[in-house]
Amino acid sequence: TNPELIDNKDGPLFPGAKDSHSTKFSNTLKIILKDPVKRAIIQKQYAFDPDDIGVHSWRKAAHTKMSCGSTAGPTNSAACIRGGNSIGAVRDVYVVQEKASD
Repeated sequence: TNPELIDNKDGPLFPGAKDSHSTKFSNTLKIILKDPVKRAIIQKQYAFDPDDIGVHSWRKAAHTKMSCGSTAGPTNSAACIRGGNSIGAVRDVYVVQEKASD
């Protein structure tokens, strides 16, 4: 149903501008966090201030879950590169993604 994905095997998995998906997710999250009922649930059940929750929270949680508690996951370097996180100025130059990683 998505022939453009098959035609360009090295292209993006989700076609469109690179930042468009992040922006859509961020905007949706903001709408959800403005809902008074959802805010109350987050505060009461999870003891979080909804104003402290953002897109970074989701990325950080996913990265932490993937990197901790398993010996079968990807290396920290692979996870940082895939997530677009810095691994330090010097390491960013020498540690690069290869076709076999991820």
